[in-house]
This record gives sequence, structure tokens and C-alpha cells, in this order.
Amino acid sequence: MEKLGFRILLVDDEVDLLRPLQKNLELFDYQVNIASGGNEASVLFLKEDFDIIITDMNMPEGDGGSLLRKIKAVDINFPVICFLTNSSSEAIAEIYRQGADAILSKPFEFSVLVGTIDRILKSDGKKWLNSPNYENSLGTFTFREGIEFGRSGFSAQAVCSGFPGVGSLLRYTVVHPELGQISGVGWVRWKKNREDRIGVEIASVREGREKALAWVQKERDVRFIP
Repeated sequence: MEKLGFRILLVDDEVDLLRPLQKNLELFDYQVNIASGGNEASVLFLKEDFDIIITDMNMPEGDGGSLLRKIKAVDINFPVICFLTNSSSEAIAEIYRQGADAILSKPFEFSVLVGTIDRILKSDGKKWLNSPNYENSLGTFTFREGIEFGRSGFSAQAVCSGFPGVGSLLRYTVVHPELGQISGVGWVRWKKNREDRIGVEIASVREGREKALAWVQKERDVRFIP
């Protein structure tokens, strides 16, 4: 991982989680400011220059949803990672729809948080290059219908059963009318069972990476949530 001194604003009302996360992230050469709620974080966001904000969603002094909407109203491309506890697929989909770049369910492994930050802050030149080393053990799925591609991943019609649960990895092949065929590895980030749709955050692209990156550059404001 590159250590470039990125500035992080970490927002959570749980002090027992906030302080250890701050110290551990600083070991990776991140500059970490903390806030105990969305109200305090909103003031810091407008006053300071941060590279990414990581926030819990359920806080008494300004909830994470309001904070997320305020951030995206100022800069739709500003990266935000959200923490959730015991949330449904519908709630997760709604938070992505509001602009979250990633969602982690509490409790989570610290390595997962660091990896998520690293992926989001990487330049486009290095984006989606590295595939998980256990790729061959994953299920493979092909998507052809209802594809909507954005800068973080894609959503599509789930035309078969047996998809892994939210948070799981899968190997995907997307057949897109403009981009052609793109394949790689991604995380299942949401499922809408009533509409048979699935949202996948891209972890790596094995085939069609240059085409995917060109699309990302052209459609920077497009989310992978329809």
C-alpha cells in the first residue's frame, strides 16, 4: 500500500472504537482527525481539507445520513465510507443511492477498512489492478440485462438464482452495450429481491479494464446504483 499522508476525517460517537481506529490508521501514515457526530463533522468538512470521510450512520449528535447528503451536495465525487450495524439490504441500497462509496458492517476487520480506503484513494491508473489471491475459489456470474455502470461498480438484473450474500466476493462477467465484455472480481454490495437486482462494487478488472476506466472518466458522477 502507498503511504501518501492522505487526510481522513473519522466520525463516530463510540469513543472505544474511534480512538483505536485513529491510532491504527495513523500507523499507515494517514493524517486522521476525529469527530463525535455529524454536526461537528459538517463544520470540519467545510473548514478543513480532507481526502476522505469515514462515518458511522447512527449518531445522536447529527446522523451519518445527513452528513453524507451535505457532503455530496458540496462535492458529489468526494469519497465517503459509511459504517452500519444490523441493516437490511434495502437500507444498504438506499445509502449507496445517496452517494456512499463503500459501506462496512460493524463489527469489521481493520484490514478490510484499510483495504477499502486504499482502493478508493488510488489513482485511476492503478484502480482495479489487483485481484484477490483467492479469486479461483469464487463463483462466476454473467450479467447481460439491465446493466447500469458507474464509477464504483455496476448494477444489473439478476437473471439466475444462487447469488452470494451482501458483502461476499464473486467473479463477474458484464456484457455491456457500449463497453463490450468486462470481467473481474467484485463485492456484492446490495440485493433488491423484489426487483431481482444486484449491485456489485468492482475490486478488480481482468478483461476490459481500459474501456471501464474510460467510462469512469466520462461518467464521473454516475453511481452504480440506478
